[in-house]
Amino acid sequence: MGIPGALVQLARDFQEAGVRLYGVGGMVRNPRLGLPISDMDITSALRPERVLALCQGKGYGVVKKGLAFGMVEIHLGGCAFEHTTFRADTYGPGGGHRPTAIAFSDTVEADAFRRDFTVNALYQDLLRPYGHTFSVEDYAQNYSGKSELHNMQAIIARFGLPISVAQGTALVSAQEKMYFARGVPLKTGAKELLVYLKQKGYLIALASSSVRARALEALSQHGIASYFDAMVFGAEVARGKPHPDIFCKACDKLHAAPEDCLVLEDSEAGIQSAFSAHIPVICIPDMRQPGIAFQDMAQAVLPTLTDVIDYLERRCC
Repeated sequence: MGIPGALVQLARDFQEAGVRLYGVGGMVRNPRLGLPISDMDITSALRPERVLALCQGKGYGVVKKGLAFGMVEIHLGGCAFEHTTFRADTYGPGGGHRPTAIAFSDTVEADAFRRDFTVNALYQDLLRPYGHTFSVEDYAQNYSGKSELHNMQAIIARFGLPISVAQGTALVSAQEKMYFARGVPLKTGAKELLVYLKQKGYLIALASSSVRARALEALSQHGIASYFDAMVFGAEVARGKPHPDIFCKACDKLHAAPEDCLVLEDSEAGIQSAFSAHIPVICIPDMRQPGIAFQDMAQAVLPTLTDVIDYLERRCC
């Protein structure tokens, strides 16, 4: 991906102001997914009033998009950059993506958390005291969609951590409680899709490798647990994803034939699991675009859960 000259100039301006500028959101995610960049999202520790003063002093165009949320749009070199000050957000019940409370932060770590509440973040917290880490691509390929037991065993063995599986799980659970207390943002289109499916009379099952308590806490925060007619969690099956067991059990609970179902997945392990269960699967990528072999297993690869509605509408016509 070529870096716009205007972005390089902004990075220099912010560096002169004493802070580092980061590209975030679609600017980073879309190239990883093989998609074009549609948004120029940037972030730094500069408070919005300082961003305005800096850019206006340089003669750049600015739009006050949401100063209370740290958002300033910067126009330079034919590009529009949306700058958001580092934040630590809190989400309330009832669904949606808009935080109920925000606090500006001086650290990129706090901002990264609000952008990425995933098990990846929990594992990174576990590894950090031992001087280890792994890339987003590594997590997506080796851990995403797999059971907590499998991942904890694999991480301890791979990095030689001086802890037991039980100790590692306890550490992750403790950190998880703190994260959940701040609220978990809902994935784009999730509530809209669930409402649509219910209105159309579809049965809905959740088949998650996650621990039951973790999944139910996330669902309860947004008031969407009642949309599901059945739920299956990792501990209920002998083999986790990429084996087909969890989706086969979900079909059993719905009293539905695999060929009459449709799986929505964001991980390669999940795509393989659905394919092996002989269930049609759609991929909605999260951290990375699935490999070609996994794309070939899917009926479609769609950008968001909202796009699933259009897909189903076309199929029904």
